[in-house]
Amino acid sequence: MKPYILIRMKKNTTTRSSVLKLLKLFLLTMILLGLGKNSSAHKVEKYTVSCFLQGETVTIHAMVSSIGYNSYMHWQYRVSPGGAWVYLANGNNIINGRTFYITGASQPTYIEDSTENLVIANVGSPAYTTQLDNVEFRLLMTDFGLDPETNQGIPVYGGEEYGDKYAKYIRIRARPAGENCYSACTNNMLVLNPAAVPPALEEYFGGFEVPGGAANNFSTPGTNGVTARAATDVTQWTTGTLGANSRYRIVNNPDSMNTSFSAFAPHSGMNMMVVNANNSCTNRVWYRTITVANTAQFYQGSMIFRAWFSKIGSATADPAVMLEIKGGTAVTSSTASYVSLGSTTQTISGTPGTWVQLVLQVNIPVNSYKKLEVSIKTPNSCTSAAYVAIDDLCLIEPVSGLLPIVMTPLKASYANSISHLYWSSLQEQNCSYFEVQRSNDGVNFNYLAKVMAKGSSDAEVNYHFDDIKADAGVNYYRLKLVDRDGYYQYSNIATINVNFKGMTITGVYPAPFTNKVNIAVAGEVTGKAVINLFDDTGKLLATQQSIINKGMNNLVLDNLDKLAKGFYILKIQVGDAVMVKKLIK
Repeated sequence: MKPYILIRMKKNTTTRSSVLKLLKLFLLTMILLGLGKNSSAHKVEKYTVSCFLQGETVTIHAMVSSIGYNSYMHWQYRVSPGGAWVYLANGNNIINGRTFYITGASQPTYIEDSTENLVIANVGSPAYTTQLDNVEFRLLMTDFGLDPETNQGIPVYGGEEYGDKYAKYIRIRARPAGENCYSACTNNMLVLNPAAVPPALEEYFGGFEVPGGAANNFSTPGTNGVTARAATDVTQWTTGTLGANSRYRIVNNPDSMNTSFSAFAPHSGMNMMVVNANNSCTNRVWYRTITVANTAQFYQGSMIFRAWFSKIGSATADPAVMLEIKGGTAVTSSTASYVSLGSTTQTISGTPGTWVQLVLQVNIPVNSYKKLEVSIKTPNSCTSAAYVAIDDLCLIEPVSGLLPIVMTPLKASYANSISHLYWSSLQEQNCSYFEVQRSNDGVNFNYLAKVMAKGSSDAEVNYHFDDIKADAGVNYYRLKLVDRDGYYQYSNIATINVNFKGMTITGVYPAPFTNKVNIAVAGEVTGKAVINLFDDTGKLLATQQSIINKGMNNLVLDNLDKLAKGFYILKIQVGDAVMVKKLIK
């Protein structure tokens, strides 16, 4: 615990100004005596921010080490590189001409190593669009509960005193509704745990979000060139000044890699891969190799690969980017023997920070390939060095098996207390039926139902199945594809997360709320719901009882216009089932 001083005052003898002067004098004395914090105090390890749409509330969390009791935390922002940092205030703030409601901007902490989130909420209508794009945010910290904004000259931690801009501030970008980022790529195989719903941001190596930067987002190719995550032919830049040779780095801001680059945020999340001066048109700036688990099987069906790209330097040439999928006939196939199954090339133009998506979809023929390589290249870089940023890669792998059937991936959605499963066959020969299976752990699957196949077809055939008895928690689904000779194979695994059996809150709106809160509830059974609204201190502000009918219900908690702006807790209880949501006004 930090040392502290207790000042006793006689009435009308010591002014508030005198107390502050004494406190500052004591603080200066502590520093001169060497009792203050050392250089590792209040160190910002990293920031995390989720993928969010334009108009949505933004939450930035700082991971900080060595915070002490009675420290003070204050967030700042700036709208341009090298510009003046501006302190944020709790309440309304104007950023780029737009009013935002900020919470967690400034406060002391009385818990060791406690860090509050910075929450940025839309104010007014219409919702914000690009006003937050490429804005920088950072967290400053001081000792003895002294706000750095009103106590100039005191030691401040968590700024840029270590010279590592990446570790000290973060740029953010609001994603337009029409874009896809990691959370919108169902069955993305570039997540450490593809079965997670939604995938954790820190597990998304296709967005370069896995902690540890390059080391944890890439793995050295193993036997027969197979990569557990991904690999690159470009050399990593770790220290020093960039040379003429091609380099890459996992960063939040391109200007953290090279000050001549334009400063802009990743397509989403915290990081992106920045490639500097790739001068080889054969370099794979990113690639992943996969093989079938059973050497008697083959890949077959649709394979989808997409990624986002941006220029990183205004003075650099527009880079051409190519997505390509290749196949090998054996798991031991060498790179030289791969057959190209399809590719797409596009020149990335526009201003730096303008993200462009490329999509490649190929249909893997039946009984042909046991090994696949998915890669990104810059094919014109042998004549003009390529400077490009890459983010939010999505890879949906085809199934592997023995059956003469070409399928699209199994997809799942949950609505009105029902799990809806969808899939299609692009080609069928001698097929018998699909067995729908479900699991609670992703390992042990049980029979649910049988869906008969068309049998033989060269045209697309669509199938679906509805599960009206999904369990609480994560439900894993897969198909067992059985042909008329008794042979079978399995589809990909699709997942659905059901909060708990009996009741599911499918939506709470508006956010932030004004005079009322609407609660959309899907009920599996009829029951009585008790709705309570609390403030952030736990004080009960409103309560209401409603009847939940089987199916969709819309509950309204109104007369809330007199509540002050801030955070609130919504608690809904039906029998022994309880659900809690955090709200903001």
